[in-house]
Amino acid sequence: MNRLIFWIMFLLIVSAIAANFYTFYYKKDFDFTIETPCDESTHTCFVRDCSDGTCPPNNLSKYRSFHIKAIDYEKCQSDFCLAYCEINTSNCAEIKCGNASEDICSSI
Repeated sequence: MNRLIFWIMFLLIVSAIAANFYTFYYKKDFDFTIETPCDESTHTCFVRDCSDGTCPPNNLSKYRSFHIKAIDYEKCQSDFCLAYCEINTSNCAEIKCGNASEDICSSI
């Protein structure tokens, strides 16, 4: 009986690992949220205060944000993916500033 429980647990763990490997490594079926530099003269930008050192490594105080599929992220020419997202609007979904009440936005 103990051996049966061991094998059942072993198979459940292996199948969970295999399913996650397939989803995240092979199929790459998940999204990234990326931040790109933003030009206030042409877009409404997200704004954050970087003076206190709480900004992410990209140090963008004014930025645009996009959702992009992990499989499409490999096609980006730079870390920001801005050029790719402006050309391939069907693969990138822009997150517009002001959609959430906590957003701090610049104005055009």
